[in-house]
Amino acid sequence: MAYAETILEGTVLPDGLLVLDEHMPLPVGRVTVVVRPHESPEQAKRTWWEILQEGRLLLEQSGKSFLTDDDMNQYIAWLHESDHFDELLKRKMN
Repeated sequence: MAYAETILEGTVLPDGLLVLDEHMPLPVGRVTVVVRPHESPEQAKRTWWEILQEGRLLLEQSGKSFLTDDDMNQYIAWLHESDHFDELLKRKMN
């Protein structure tokens, strides 16, 4: 008995297990499975900026803190400060 191709949707879990959304109308036995990522219309419309903002929101909700403008300015000022390595480089260049 020959069977035609059956298209089903499901979810691949982190451990690699494939969970189908519905029962397969096939007899018990080995099958060949072709898996392709499913892209919803909503995902296709999202820009990289929206995805970045969503990621930041999720991190903030999980308790992650980010640098404030003042923190960032202090860090940049620190990077511009002269230190021992700057002096060594100046000597090496002369």
